[in-house]
Parts: sequence; structure tokens; C-alpha cells
Amino acid sequence: MSKEFRRWKIDEAQLLPPSVQDYVPKDHLSRLIVALVREDLDLSAIVGSYRSGLGQPPFDPRLMTALLLHGYASGLYSSRRIARAAVERADFMMIVAGDPPSKSTPGQSAPAVTMKTAVRRAGIDPAIIDAVRFG
Repeated sequence: MSKEFRRWKIDEAQLLPPSVQDYVPKDHLSRLIVALVREDLDLSAIVGSYRSGLGQPPFDPRLMTALLLHGYASGLYSSRRIARAAVERADFMMIVAGDPPSKSTPGQSAPAVTMKTAVRRAGIDPAIIDAVRFG
């Protein structure tokens, strides 16, 4: 007897392009982190550290903070690994909303200020990241 398989629709176009948000469950950690960063964190110290309008516009500090926090909570501490996750994993793609940073960007929030320092300035205790990561 031959087994009938479901059709693999890899080349079939969808009626509407899906949103990356559609691939991330409602109760996923990345959604919690995005909500925390958007609604509860005061990132005015980071925003205030940007001085010049020269060059390319920087990434939104909320995006970068959420990306870094989710990276840490997921066990990714390297900017290269976080940047790779932003193009390979749906939970990270949801955070960057289709505009992933380069491998050097997650470690930079402002001139001479690393994201780790920026997160500390925003009042996030590193123990919170561990608590989220380890439950």
C-alpha cells in the first residue's frame, strides 16, 4: 500500500503575504519582551545620547533593546549570532520587522555606548534577563 502525503506547497503563492507576527505564538517570550520595551521601559537616556543627524538614520533604540534582551534571554550573547537570528528565526524577525541590523549593529546603540551599557542605563537589571531566560 502506498501512503498519500499532504502536498508540499513550497512554490505556491499565497493570496496575501504573511506577516512574521503570524508565525510567532501569542504567548512567546519575544512578544513579552517587545511589550515590555514598548510600554514599560524609559529609554530616554539612550534616545538623548544621539547627537548628530549625519549619516544613515540609526535603528530605533526600542528595537535594539528588544533585540538584545531577546538575544540574551535566548542564550545568544554574540552580536553576530543575534544578527544571524534576525534573518533566520521568526521570533527575532518579528522584533526587527523585516529590517535586520548588520552583525556589528546589535553591539552599538549610540556612539561609544554599547547596548549592554544602554540596557543598564535604562534601568534593566541583568538578573531580570536571567530570570526571563531561566524562568
